[in-house]
Order: sequence, then C-alpha cells, then structure tokens
Amino acid sequence: MNGIEKYPPLKFAKAVSGRANAAWEDGSFIESVTPTTRMLLTYWFDPAYTELRDVNFHQGQRQAILNIIYIHEVLKKNRVIEAYEEIAPQLLLERGSGMEHLSDAIYSYPKYAVKMATGTGKTWVLEALVVWQYLNAKHQEDGNYTKNFLVIAPGLIVYDRLLDAFQGRNQDNGETRDFDTCDLKQNQELFIPEEYREEVFGFLQSSVVAKTDIGSAVTGDGLVAITNYHLLMGADDEDNASGEMDSWSLPVTPGTTAGHGLEDLDHSLNGKRELEFLRGLPNLMMINDEAHHIHNDKKHGEVTEVEWQKSLRYIASTKGTNCIQLDFSATPYTQRGKEKIYFPHIVVDFELKAAVQSGLVKTIVLDERKELNTEELDFKAVRDGKGRPIDLSDGQRQMLRAGLAKLDLLKNEFKDITPDKIPKLLVMCEDTEVVPFVKQFLLSEGLDDDDILEIHSNKKGEVGQEEWEAMKQKLFALDKYRKPRIVISVLMLREGFDVNNVCVIVPLRSSTSGILLEQTIGRGLRLMWRGDKEIDELKAENRHRIMVEKKAATNYFDVLSIVEHPAFRDFYQSLIDEGVVGEDPGPDNPPKPKGDLITVGLKPDYEKYDFRIPIIVTEAEEVMGTPAMDVSKLKYFRIPLSSLQKFVPDNEKWISTEITEDVHFGDFDVINGIFRATSYNDYLMRIVNRITEKLDAKVDSVSKHKRGNYFPALSINNAQIAGIIDQYIRTKLFNQTIDPNSADVWKVLRIKEVIDHIISQVSGLIVDAQGQAKTSGESDVRFNALSSVSRITVRENYQIELTKCIYERMSYPSNKGQYEKDFMEYCDRDGQVDALCKIIEQRHTFARFRYVREDGLPAEYIPDFLVRFGDDIYIVETKAQDQLSAENVKRKQRAALRWIERINSLPAEKRENKTWHYSIVGHATFYDWKNKHMKVREILDYAELRDTMTNTLGRLI
Repeated sequence: MNGIEKYPPLKFAKAVSGRANAAWEDGSFIESVTPTTRMLLTYWFDPAYTELRDVNFHQGQRQAILNIIYIHEVLKKNRVIEAYEEIAPQLLLERGSGMEHLSDAIYSYPKYAVKMATGTGKTWVLEALVVWQYLNAKHQEDGNYTKNFLVIAPGLIVYDRLLDAFQGRNQDNGETRDFDTCDLKQNQELFIPEEYREEVFGFLQSSVVAKTDIGSAVTGDGLVAITNYHLLMGADDEDNASGEMDSWSLPVTPGTTAGHGLEDLDHSLNGKRELEFLRGLPNLMMINDEAHHIHNDKKHGEVTEVEWQKSLRYIASTKGTNCIQLDFSATPYTQRGKEKIYFPHIVVDFELKAAVQSGLVKTIVLDERKELNTEELDFKAVRDGKGRPIDLSDGQRQMLRAGLAKLDLLKNEFKDITPDKIPKLLVMCEDTEVVPFVKQFLLSEGLDDDDILEIHSNKKGEVGQEEWEAMKQKLFALDKYRKPRIVISVLMLREGFDVNNVCVIVPLRSSTSGILLEQTIGRGLRLMWRGDKEIDELKAENRHRIMVEKKAATNYFDVLSIVEHPAFRDFYQSLIDEGVVGEDPGPDNPPKPKGDLITVGLKPDYEKYDFRIPIIVTEAEEVMGTPAMDVSKLKYFRIPLSSLQKFVPDNEKWISTEITEDVHFGDFDVINGIFRATSYNDYLMRIVNRITEKLDAKVDSVSKHKRGNYFPALSINNAQIAGIIDQYIRTKLFNQTIDPNSADVWKVLRIKEVIDHIISQVSGLIVDAQGQAKTSGESDVRFNALSSVSRITVRENYQIELTKCIYERMSYPSNKGQYEKDFMEYCDRDGQVDALCKIIEQRHTFARFRYVREDGLPAEYIPDFLVRFGDDIYIVETKAQDQLSAENVKRKQRAALRWIERINSLPAEKRENKTWHYSIVGHATFYDWKNKHMKVREILDYAELRDTMTNTLGRLI
C-alpha cells in the first residue's frame, strides 16, 4: 500500500501490463498466440462478444489473464529471471524483495503470482486459465500446456469454495454435488465458447477429484485435484482436514521445530501415495489459492518456504519446465517488521484502491467515535495471572456497542429500499477463549441466541471436520436469511469467507500484521448491491467524495464500516492517505445511510393512469412462411472482389490460422464452426444456424433474468434463408456474379470482415421480414401492466411529483436529466394528456423491442416514455439532436415500428381498442415547440414515425 516505487516486484508487474497492453493494441499479441488461445481471447475480450453479455471479466481479471498468457505464449519465457531480462532488466540490479534469488531452482520453471484485491474475483481468473491450458493441451500439438491441475487451498473454507467452483454445490444429502451449480457451468457464456462447452464440461465431470481421492480415483482426460495444504505436509487427512494455517512453518516431523531441506522432505514423503502420484505426472499446473501462506519470515530475517511449498517443489522436480505454478493472493508478501517482502514473480497488481475506484468492492470507512479515542481505555480482554481471559475490557465493549449501533442503523434504513439485503456484523476476536465473553456481552445487550453465530475453532483457527460440516450450512447461507445477524470468529474466517452482506467489522484483535489486517478488511469487501441504477449512482458519488474530494460518505450503500481499533491506526492511516479509506464523521454529522434514495409506491387511484402492454404470445410458435425478402435491398461489400483476391494468400492453412478465431459474430460457435466447413453448402448452413440461433433462443439467453419470459421467439425457414444467403453471395455481395466454389473466391468468403458483412445484412433482412409472418387461427395476446411493478426507488434530489402517473413520484437522471424532467412536467400540465409514465429499465423488463445492430448482432431497445391520449398510446423516445442520425438509433426505430404495426393489425378487442404510435422527439424540437406553446400531442404527431420513416427522420435531423 506504500506505492509501487518501493517494491521491484510491483514495478515488474506494472511493466508487464504495459507491454501486454501495447501488444494487444497493435495486434502483435493476438498474432503470436495459438489458434486456440486466439479464439479464447477474442471470445473473452472482443467487444463483439462482451457487448452481448451481462457479465464480463472486469479490468483486473482481464489484465491478469492477458499478462500471464503474454509471458507464457508471446514471450515464451519459462523462467522468472528470463521474463525480467526481457521486460525490465534494470530491476534485477535492485536489492531486496527477492531479486537476488531469481536464479534459484524455485524460479526455474514458469511461475506467475497474481495480486488481486479481495473480493475482485481471482477464482474466475484461476478458472479461465484452467480452460486456457486444457483446451490448448487438447487441441495444440506444440507448446507448454497441460491437462493436469493441482489446486491447493489453505483451509476448509477455501477448499469447499473450490469444490463448489469446479464440481458444484452439495445436494441436500451432502453426498453428491450438482454440477449445474459450478462456476463454469453457470457462467458458461462468459468462460467457454459454445463449441467447446461439452468437452470442457465432460473433462470437469470426469476429472475433478477431492483430496481423499488423489492418486486412487480413475479420471478421464486429465486431472483437477483439489486439496488443502495438509496433504502436502504428509499429514493425515482425518486429523488435519480442517483449518486455516496460523504458524506458517510447520515441521514435517512432530517435535521438530526447525525447517527441513528438500532432501529431508524427499525422505519423509517417500511412499506417500498422493504426492508420488502427482510427482509422476509428466506435466502439471499447480495453483495456490491464497498463496501468502507459501513463505515464512523465520529467525534472523531469512525468508524461506514453508514445508508444504517445498513439497510442491518436490512434485515439480521431475517435470522441468513442464510444470507451471500460479500463486493467487491479495497479499502476496511476507512481513519483516514493517517491511513487506513481495513475491518476485508477481505479474499483475490489481490493488485495493483500483478495485474501490472501479466500484468492484465496497467503499471502506472508519468509525471513529470520540469515546474510542480515550487513551485510558484498554482494548484487550481482561486476563488473570495465567493469561486466561476473564472478561471483556471497557474498550472492547465500546467497540462492540459502536458496531451494534451501526448495524441497527443500516438494518432499519435499508429494509424499505431492499428488504432482501440484510446487513451483517463480523467480530474478529483476539483468540478463541474470548469468543464466549463476546457472545455473553451481546446477549446482555438484548440480542437473541439465534442472532449470533460462533465459529468454534482452536487457537490456530482450525475446526474439526464434523463441526465444520454442521457449521458451514449456516455460514454460507448468511446472505439469505435475517438471522444470524452477527458472526464471531478468530482466524477461521480470515480468507475464503465469500458472503456479500458483511457491512460492519469490529476487529477485537491487537495484532498489527499487515496481512492479517488486509484479510480482516477483505471479509466485508464483496458487494451487496449490483445493477440498480439509482443505487449505483449513489455509490459512485460516494467514491468520488471519499477518494477525490477527501470528504465523508453521504450514504452507506456498499460501504464497509470498520470500528477502529487503536492498534491499527498506522495501518489505516496509509489507506486514508491513498484515498482508499474514508472516515465516518461520527454522531455529530452522520450521513444518511441510504443517501437521498427513497422508495415510492402506486397512487391510490393508479388504475386510471396505468398502461397495459400487449404481447402476442402466439409468435412463440409462429413459423415464417415465405415472406418477401428482397436481396436487392442488401448492400455490397465495401472492397471489390479483385482487390481482396490480391492480398488474401492462397495458403489455406495460413488463412485458417490467422482468421478462424478472429471472426466476430457475437458468439464463438459461429466463428470456428464456419471455418470448419468442408464445402460451400456446409458453409451456408453453418451461417444459417448461427443467424437463427442469434435471432431466436440466444437473444433470450443473454439476459433472461432482466427481461422476463414473455418475448416471442422467431422461427425461420432455414432452407429459405440458405437460399437468400446463396443468392446474395452469388449476385450481390461483390456487385457481380461469382462462383463461390472457385478457389480464389472461396478463400475470400472465409475472411472475417466478409462473413461479418453477410451476417449483418441477412440478419437485418430477416428481422425486417418478421412483420410479414402469418399465423393460423387467432392470436393469443397477453398484457403486462406497468403497475405490476408496484414499488420503485427514486433519488429524492432527482424526482418530481406528477398527477397523471401511476407512481407517487417519478425519477429522472442525475446526469443530463433536465430534458426528461421538463418533458414529464410539460406532459403532466397538458390537459389533453390522460396518463404518462417513464419506463424503468431495470423494472419494466417487458417493455423492450428486439433489433439487430449495425454489426449484425442482436440487441434490445428500451424506449423512454409512454403517453396516453384517450385510446391513443404513444411510445416516446427523447434524444439529443445529434444522436438522431446514428445508424443503430434508426434500427431501434424500425424495431419499434414493426412492433406497433403488428399490434395495430390485431382486431381492436385484442388490443383493448387502443391504437399505438411511436415518436422520437429531438431535444431541439421539443424546446422549440414548447416555447411556441404547442400541445404535447401536436409535438408527438409531428415527431411520429411511420412505415416510410425517411421523410420524418429527415425532418427531425
């Protein structure tokens, strides 16, 4: 936390990021990796894919993945010192932080450390790199890749979390796991291109083994062995199946206090089935989760490996550079006094400050009460002459009362806004013997027994297997239930405790270890709120106030409150100086816990202002017969065929290597599938399959939880579409008649840009033809009322009270929202307007229209307002004047017009006798007509778009 300049490893990580990013921007990165890696990187990071997904890798995760692949595949450096020599040789001249040890055997094989702040998803990076290694090992003949993985956790919590991540969560009987709940399956649209999902899932289901089965279970195509560190100590699983390591240098032989050399370890581990099995594998990736445990600062200031890290070296000793080690930690350093000794092989540094600034974790504030600053108070437990605790000190009681007060404040304020978000308090005790005194004090303060969850562990923070099985069900369901509200722990929960609702931490510990303090903060960093527009705005304002303006927080949404322990002041001060941590102003000037956010409901007479949106359900089973799709309406490719033929090589293998994984369709399965086509007919049908998937089921799968289940799907006559594509290619694509089977044409058809163009043009043609679909029998129409969303949240400073709206108040954007505010007020005052409402994007999920973007990818459009005059309903889009001519804006407009035409073509009784209209009102148009005192309907009629669109758009632009 004291700056990169002080630590060579962090400077090295910064240099790696700079080189990797530069290579990514100039294209040399993607050109230097294998086709499999190119495919993955394109799928993970290209905007053509990321813009289709609700969930993507964030900045820190992306950088970690890129940096490791850059060193491994682009630079092809197998030793840490070689990477330094290539990227930042000047750092080798700096002393300290392990620079002098880079020539040691421990760094003689590929080794990468990832420094990522707690709560920023390093497990997803771990899993992405497993996918990268496995698919390369399976599909590439050359390169240093493996199908064998050893994943090491420091204790039970992280161990269980990793089993959940790779195998899925335990079923009710506790004996089997539900694979559908594992990370890679639940987030398959992020991690794995569709064409490779089944083989990755098959690999995981046949190859993941728990610690007790390593070396004995029969696996499939490789191995993913998950264990905690005890296996690597040669310890018995039944005796040591639990716990978090407190003493980081444990002897191999009981009673031996000194560490052991590798030779001693070789002897002690000889015959250990699991380790000998792992040592015998020809290649292996070893992954340390929470890797700050792998070193220890021993006597005389010498930094050495712990014994179980030596056992990793024992496993690696037979493999040369065919062994890869990944170390993940938020705190990859050992501490020597106040000095931090960072791991020299750190290749990425996504620090806490960056995570807070990006809104990826909670904002941190210190609760400093005036009474807590009284020097006379003791903040350690009261102990007898033998050092045994006999009571809590007054200082500890004060800290606990402060934590309870903050917890009650948050609970009472949040319950009306988000009743499913229940804030929790974590108490970190100085040792296990203090835990009962803490619980007794909390009970005396009026809490019930079921409000409190004690984590019973020994002095090392360890807990037995039987106790752990009973405990973890409550612990990991903490976010779901109102009780328990408070968790009391010592060391057991210092890492891997991945819940979201911890909002207050009371650290009743006297240790000033930087690692322990950062781990303590890390228990509460994970976000409670995601995706709510108003709350996100408040969170962003808080971050700006704390980190830029150095002011106090104004609300407590995703704010982690630390009740300050005086012994930690120096540590916290460094975070305050960097802007990472803010200070609570205290009781004299407290912030509003929920800022200016308020919840509003429906008016008593809301029915007369309600809107009911019709959905034609029968379209879900509709088949497009033979609608008119005119190829002559499609555009030529921008580059003539003769020009393309000159610069596209005849070498087919070169083309498939350079282009296959680079095509951007919106989903990977389009890319690789097309380039595997063995004939022109196969080529056509693969394109058809990708288009129909995109325009049908895949649209709903991208963000189904936001849209509801009532969107009609579009069924298409595949043979007809194949004919359209064929006709387009042969007669129009290059503005000349061509033979696609000709060798010099076939190679051009496989170019990324050409395929993108075909997809874009034909997709748009299909969606345009959707309105021509015919159904047999009567349409089945369903209505969704805006009032089905009975409560919404608004910013008190950015809301207005309207007479003709179903809600008590209506919000408008805090940034550039004056136009929307003025439009709503003008409509509300107009005597001809019967009702109006703003469409809330996150809540009114049924008010959306499907369209195809300019690049050929499917998307959805959410308009701004609904305005009603009698039986006429206007869908209204308010736009800045300079946005009206954008191509994607026009495509959104056509989508809305298609919907309106279809609805208005229904019998009047099927649409409740309402006629629908669509108007797009430019900023300048509105204010010009408003200043002329024109009626709202006159403005909307003037701005109404109809089937022809062209003249209207021209007039508005």
